[in-house]
Amino acid sequence: MIISPPGPVASALYQLAYRSTAAPELDAAGMRQILEHARSANSQTHITGLLLVRERQVLQLLEGPEAAVRNVYTAIARDLRHQEVVLLQAGPLTQREFPDWAMAFAGATVPTELIPFGLVDASRQTYLKVRHANFSPATMALINDFLGQDLWPT
Repeated sequence: MIISPPGPVASALYQLAYRSTAAPELDAAGMRQILEHARSANSQTHITGLLLVRERQVLQLLEGPEAAVRNVYTAIARDLRHQEVVLLQAGPLTQREFPDWAMAFAGATVPTELIPFGLVDASRQTYLKVRHANFSPATMALINDFLGQDLWPT
């Protein structure tokens, strides 16, 4: 079932987060293809964000012009490589949390052949810890929940 974010407002800065399960047949080559396409398309549409993969679970945060973010989410929700797509949050954003990440990627276990494509082992907490200065409490909570650990204890 596809749950769409609330209706469009304008082309203001917008953020959306969803969680999904990768289809069983999605392998390292398929993930590389998704990343290459996402980075190319996102830079053209001014979308930035973060993609976390843990086993077959996916957490993605997208931000940019509202219409562009909505279009990407709609395409993802219809993509058969994603199952059980759940919208976690969507709404206006005052400033980007991932300003220079066309699509940062971190996987709990990273296949060696994907390292040249910018994949980082999410279990190496430093990757996310040093980049959190712009993260909202809601974003930090989503990441912590997804990884099952508190990267930013108070």
